[in-house]
Amino acid sequence: MGLEAINKAWKSTCKILLKEEIGDLWDYEAYLSQYMDQKREVVSAISGKEISVSPMPFCKESKFISDNEADEFDKRKRMQKLGINEIKDIDSILENIGEICYSGDIIRGNSREVDSSDCCFNSSFVYKCTDVYDDKYVAYTCNIRKSEHLFGCNWGGGSDYLIKCSQVFEQTRCFETLHTVSISDCYYAANLESCANCMFSFNQKSKKNMIGNLQLSIEKYEKLKEKLVGDIREILEDKKSIQSIEQIISG
Repeated sequence: MGLEAINKAWKSTCKILLKEEIGDLWDYEAYLSQYMDQKREVVSAISGKEISVSPMPFCKESKFISDNEADEFDKRKRMQKLGINEIKDIDSILENIGEICYSGDIIRGNSREVDSSDCCFNSSFVYKCTDVYDDKYVAYTCNIRKSEHLFGCNWGGGSDYLIKCSQVFEQTRCFETLHTVSISDCYYAANLESCANCMFSFNQKSKKNMIGNLQLSIEKYEKLKEKLVGDIREILEDKKSIQSIEQIISG
């Protein structure tokens, strides 16, 4: 049910941004994961089941448990008792204190339909994400707050209907944007503030109906936008990927 609903949300987001559906969410996993802080898949020391862990600098020998196995781990630890010879000095205590495990699959608060994710709080319909708070319908996304219908995004909040956007705040209906604030209906844009209807635009404030950094009439803009969005959609459908805004900026 959860994955089906997330896939449906992906398809509806594609219809909004690309004017048509382009296939299932998981067909674009490699492309959408480019901005992800790569989480790890590890095996629980208690159940042997696979669990998701946020990207932290753990030691190679670290052991893990699922967050919902914490009570069982605590119960086992309480049953272990040190003898008199095992508490004679600090080295003996540390040697015999037993294993320490880190938790993965941390899903807290009012969360539901969360799959293959870690550090998820008060969020629902989440797939392969880390560090998401108060979000709905998000996939391949990390470090996001109070947002809905985000796919392949990283760092931001207060945004809706985005594909492959990074470092964003209060943004709506955008594709491949970077370091933007209070914008809407923009594609391939970076360092914009309070802008709308911009494509391939950079370093702009309070502008609209722009392609490149050329401002157009709304009629001219809409005609060119239709053609460019169609080109983007065809490339995605064919290659399951497309050049990112970061790649364009870096040359």
